[in-house]
Parts: sequence; structure tokens; C-alpha cells
Amino acid sequence: MSDLDQRQRKEFLELSKTYVSNDDSEKHPEWFNLAIQLHKFDKKRFAWEKCRDQFIPLLDHPHPMVRAYAAKNIGRFYWYNSLKSRTKQGALSLIEMLMLVSEKEIAHSAVAGPFINGYDDDTFYGLGSLLEVKELGKFDVREWILDILEKSTPNEPYVPNAQ
Repeated sequence: MSDLDQRQRKEFLELSKTYVSNDDSEKHPEWFNLAIQLHKFDKKRFAWEKCRDQFIPLLDHPHPMVRAYAAKNIGRFYWYNSLKSRTKQGALSLIEMLMLVSEKEIAHSAVAGPFINGYDDDTFYGLGSLLEVKELGKFDVREWILDILEKSTPNEPYVPNAQ
């Protein structure tokens, strides 16, 4: 493990000790072990089964950093796998995934933004990375995000040094 990896791990552990759930009564010590184990995003292509079996269930995790980790990796799956590859693997269409992302984001935060960040592969296009996707056809990405903002909770979780 490099010095940078060790410093990041130590910083992440310190950060994780400060997190308390939204109801201020329950701490989630298991979330940071999971997130540390998986904290590096794999830019290589991975199978839909990994998204379906490992990442999609984490979109309901009680900790926002775990949800964000899962959503970002799902976004990366859609970025790195062509429509043909995803169809062959039996993956949800991009529209179906965006609808699932919006459902999860409305239920609890830290899903839509990380998904978009993973989908744009850190190119800083953000939501713009979805605006010219032919696969989406007439799907209105701007309306999609506005709908999420309108329906989601205004109480974003505060995670020190992570926002």
C-alpha cells in the first residue's frame, strides 16, 4: 500500500468516527469497514452482475458514503459499457437506471449526484454528460433532475470534509 493510500485510509477512518446517523442515536460502524474495503473505484469494466448483486442493494444502505460509493460505481458501469454490451449482459436500460436512481435519491440522498459523477467519469461535465446521450432519446434529463430536487428531502446529511 502506497504512502498516499495509507494517508487516505487514515483520513477516512478519522472521518468515519465523526459520523452519526440522521436520528443522532445510531452509529453505523460497519459502513466504514465496507467503504474502506471498497474505497477505490475500479475503472475497469465489470459485469452487470456486480452492479445488480453488490452495488444496487447498497443504494439503500443507512450511510450516505456507502450509497454514494455504490451509485458512483453503477454510473461508471454505464459509462464504460456500451449499450450493446449492457444489453447483452441483461442490464437495465439507462432510462430504467435513471428512474431507479431517482427513486433511491428521493428516498434518501447521496445517490443521483454520485451516479452522475461516475457516469461522467470525473470529466467534470456533470449532468451535461447525460444531455447528448442518444440512448435516452426524448428523455428529458433536466426535468428528471428537477423532479428529484422537488421531491427529495431538503435535509442533506452532513459528512465533514466530504462535501
